[in-house]
Amino acid sequence: MGMFDDVTFAPGLLPPETPTFARKPGYRFQTKDFDHPSIDRYHVTADGRLEKYERTADGEKRVGEIPYHGDIDACAGNSVGGVAGHAFTLNGEDYEWIDLTLRFTNGQLERITIKTAERHPALPMTHPLFWDRTATPATIAAALAERDATA
Repeated sequence: MGMFDDVTFAPGLLPPETPTFARKPGYRFQTKDFDHPSIDRYHVTADGRLEKYERTADGEKRVGEIPYHGDIDACAGNSVGGVAGHAFTLNGEDYEWIDLTLRFTNGQLERITIKTAERHPALPMTHPLFWDRTATPATIAAALAERDATA
């Protein structure tokens, strides 16, 4: 898996198709596109500037604006775990995944493009199959069908 950095966005910058969970203020997307990812945070300001924050023992320290030039892929998902190829979410809401491409020119955001967006049925992490490491795709599909039949 390796190290990664986080990217946060000022309100209103993300495309309207971005899932609700990822539009919450301060939500952290993950990226490995910066040199030497080290769990730092990058923030895109309301005017589209890219700022870097380093983690410290006391929290974070603003480093300053970064004159980044190029594309950054940043992704987010609401899964809390997976079993047999199926995602589980906190309360059983659909599993959503989004992968964005951010285009910067000299540290200025030019555009945000949705590269991938997925949505799939999920079970809640409180479901017994979440803890069952012998679960199969068939047992999970049956549990999803049962949930849908009683909804």
